[in-house]
Amino acid sequence: MLSSVISGPIDVDKLDYLVRDSQMCYLTYGNLIDYDRLVRNLTIIIQESDGGNADVEIGVYERGQSAAESITFARYLLFQAVYFHHTARAARCMLRRVLKPMLKSKDRHKKLVAEIEKLLAINGKTVNPISVEAVYSILVKHTDDVGKDIIGLLRQRRYFKRILTVHRKKPLEDEKDNILDLLRNKIDDAAFHVDFQKDIRIAYNQLKSAPESATISSYAHQKHDNTIEALTKDGMVLLDFAKMPPGSDKSLRIIPEPKRLQHNYLERSVTSSEISGVWTTVHHRLMRLVCKGRVYCHPDLADSLMTVLGPKTIRDILEKRLFSK
Repeated sequence: MLSSVISGPIDVDKLDYLVRDSQMCYLTYGNLIDYDRLVRNLTIIIQESDGGNADVEIGVYERGQSAAESITFARYLLFQAVYFHHTARAARCMLRRVLKPMLKSKDRHKKLVAEIEKLLAINGKTVNPISVEAVYSILVKHTDDVGKDIIGLLRQRRYFKRILTVHRKKPLEDEKDNILDLLRNKIDDAAFHVDFQKDIRIAYNQLKSAPESATISSYAHQKHDNTIEALTKDGMVLLDFAKMPPGSDKSLRIIPEPKRLQHNYLERSVTSSEISGVWTTVHHRLMRLVCKGRVYCHPDLADSLMTVLGPKTIRDILEKRLFSK
């Protein structure tokens, strides 16, 4: 039960951040949630499971069903407009690259955790105010040279640029052989990232050297040469394939008010719960739509890559690398 309160379809976390973030971003999506009515109609649902055990979780009475299901649409709209916005995801995958060397080294990881705990005052009083710059100052000490360059871009708010968006090729009903699912399995594959950037550099060099590019100005040729040189460095092209956010796989259970089913108010009525169809079908479909895949590159390379390669060629390179043996 405590687990469903913290992480579930209608947990306290969602009721907090959906409303707050909506207000802070000057959006009205959080107003869709009738949380007063929802809280008044919360209940505990006990379901028998296999082996004679019981699953206990937070649910809602029928009269609060619409209030609970309103979270579905508010959550989708906020993920689409804020959390999975391409600029927000760019910053996220840049930070993921900054953290990569720290996760590989136990020593770096241990020192990083110790400094973060000190900043958050987990084991005592905080020394410095908690701020974005304080976090950057900690990260820059433990990352590699590529990570340091990326933190420099983050400090200047120069985020990586989107050069390709990958949508689902197949209908939502088709759960198998979806390119996005295959690419998500590669998100932590360092070799895949390196090989993909190498493929981008090779394709760029070949197209730039084509006969029709002979009339390009000397300034443009210099820019192309700088692009090819930059693509030899690690971390110039980053992949981001968003996964379903936590809590999306859980079901919202609804139960009738006991008195509605009682003919004799002196007897306790035993009712069974139902799973919200809006949550299991509509919500699941909406959240899968918002989980796009994207390819980002260093802001200085975006114009060159989009001019010479373009999204179609970049997608062809990505799929070829994905299905190569």
